[in-house]
Amino acid sequence: MNITCTDIQFQCKTNKYCIAKTKVCNAYQAGDYYSDCFDSSDEDHELCGSAEFSCPSPLRPFKCEGTSKPPYCISSSWVNDGMNDCANGFDEKVTTNLKNFIFHQNFNF
Repeated sequence: MNITCTDIQFQCKTNKYCIAKTKVCNAYQAGDYYSDCFDSSDEDHELCGSAEFSCPSPLRPFKCEGTSKPPYCISSSWVNDGMNDCANGFDEKVTTNLKNFIFHQNFNF
């Protein structure tokens, strides 16, 4: 059986199930690891860490990277909020101008 995902979906490698793209590279956003594909292909370090990858959800447009964990996406409201949401604290080292750019980049259609 050949399963085809839509443009707003991601296809898991092993079982070929389709999940929402907003669930890709989001395993660490709540502080605990959770993958949506059985094979964890939606949290693959190469996929999430690639230069081409950008956070697919406008609700979580900020990409945490540069840690031992695979890159993951967090809400822009978590940036410069006084709490380290990225494992390395990168979200608290971002300038206000960059935070505003990230927000407007994802919400101006």
